[in-house]
Amino acid sequence: MDYETREGQKYKGCVVIGTALQMTEQSMTPCLMVMVSKPGGGGTLSGKIWLTEKAFDKSVSRIREVLGDFSDLSDLRDGERYIGVLCDVETEYCVNPNSGKEYEQVKWFNRHGSVSAMDDSQFAALEQRLGGLMARYNASRKPVAEPKRVVEDAAHGDDAARGDDDLPF
Repeated sequence: MDYETREGQKYKGCVVIGTALQMTEQSMTPCLMVMVSKPGGGGTLSGKIWLTEKAFDKSVSRIREVLGDFSDLSDLRDGERYIGVLCDVETEYCVNPNSGKEYEQVKWFNRHGSVSAMDDSQFAALEQRLGGLMARYNASRKPVAEPKRVVEDAAHGDDAARGDDDLPF
């Protein structure tokens, strides 16, 4: 069954409220279901970390990085062990083709605080590593139109120059 998806939100400081080692009903694919609460009491989200043979090493590394170390699959069965762990998540919105209902689910789990701004030395290293690719891209790029921008009209305190419609996005 194909689900239509679109980008969601990024939430920092979600708290794990439960995990469960599960198998999907149709394909019997093992996964770790992780339930988190949104910051500020905004509800709960769930996401799956797949434990297939192909994705196993990457999935186990992700679980260890986000939730903590474990040495045995039986450690994943005990969902209470990870309750209270802080993590950052990126979500996506999915539409169920049968019901037409849209829901938000976790697309990616990250260790809490693992995403931060680059300092000058990190930027210099990135620029050195990718600068040649950027130069190659710039040499062959085609011009694009400037995006529309919202400009606040200081005299009236409202937004001006929105474009063809009156929507701020």
